[in-house]
Amino acid sequence: MCTPSGELGGIPRGRIRYDNLRAAVERVLGLSRARVENDRWTAFRSHWGIDAFYCRPGIEGAHEKGGVEGQIGYYRRNHFVPVPEVASLTELNAMVDQWDLDDEGRRLRSKTRTIGEYFALEQPLLRPLPREVFETGRWFTPRVNRFGQVTVRCNGLITGDGRQLDDASWMLLGDAREAGYRPCARCGSPE
Repeated sequence: MCTPSGELGGIPRGRIRYDNLRAAVERVLGLSRARVENDRWTAFRSHWGIDAFYCRPGIEGAHEKGGVEGQIGYYRRNHFVPVPEVASLTELNAMVDQWDLDDEGRRLRSKTRTIGEYFALEQPLLRPLPREVFETGRWFTPRVNRFGQVTVRCNGLITGDGRQLDDASWMLLGDAREAGYRPCARCGSPE
């Protein structure tokens, strides 16, 4: 389940700028800001009340992407080069959380305040979070073979303890905090 603005304590007002991310945009319509969005992305945006603002494609939108791309590059170069070696997704998430805390003391170029000081000024302006969570997983009903394996999105899976699985609906999880599979609570398949 997804709470992307949980760390912020709220949802930004106004528009959030996106650079035509493939997970959200199925097709760019010409050289305008109009997009054909993925159904899951539309549901996600609607749940959180996000007003997406897409950068213009090509040279016309190059100036819109610079600040976002520059900060992504900075973060990648300073935290993911070389690639950190971790034993689990939980360990990597803890490292990212610490890097974010450390960045609060960083000053951007000629700015007079740190990132944390600017955020302290803006945090009271955030909209409240919705009470319901947004489920990011996708339901699948895979067939189980005689070895207790299922195939979901071209990946062969077997339970960790090797027990036989029943044909049932399963939810594919894959957000930043949790990765794996869990059985459908509605159909009563085994845990």
